[in-house]
Amino acid sequence: MADKLYTYAFPLYYPMYVFYKNIHDSDEMEIIRHHVKSGFTVIDLGANIGVITRLLAGLVGQTGHVHAFEPDLRNFAHLSRLTDLPNVKINHVAIGDKDGTVDLYVSEDMNVDHRTYPVDEKRKKISVECFAVDSYIKDKPVDFIKMDIEGSETEALKGAAKLLRTVRPRLAIAAYHFAPDLWRLADVVRGLNPSYKFYLRHYSETGLESVIYAL
Repeated sequence: MADKLYTYAFPLYYPMYVFYKNIHDSDEMEIIRHHVKSGFTVIDLGANIGVITRLLAGLVGQTGHVHAFEPDLRNFAHLSRLTDLPNVKINHVAIGDKDGTVDLYVSEDMNVDHRTYPVDEKRKKISVECFAVDSYIKDKPVDFIKMDIEGSETEALKGAAKLLRTVRPRLAIAAYHFAPDLWRLADVVRGLNPSYKFYLRHYSETGLESVIYAL
């Protein structure tokens, strides 16, 4: 139902989705508000249609910067229109452990479920440009990274190795796409910079919507 509204009645879908996110993700948003300050440079990996991107843009203010990444073309078109803000730079690319191209397996049922690895069901596969965070950001300072990229978080962390070692941005990492991510993602971050402290929050009774905060 939601994807049909997204496809055929987006003006109706969008306010409903924002309302849902504000209720369902209220605790997660409150943590973001606590850690993201005016003037920060932040990275939004897996920006989708920009609900969190807009939240981040408001928090960093006119002196801050938000770099948002979304590989799916339909989502990116909405993201571009909905986050046309002077402190937001949007990028129609995937994020991985190196620059190049990757295959994006597009879900026909859920606009929040496009992945950069094969899945069981038959999906359309398209080639998209891919960046590593380190090569994109170069030596610029980054204060906070939000990461929710449908199971590609490990590769994204490896592609941000230099940034995590030298700058040590605060991290909010989705850890529910694969069960081992609950410990694997923390191990990757700890291997790059052992000074991080880790906190795990579950936002559902089943363990889905779990987020690792590395601070």
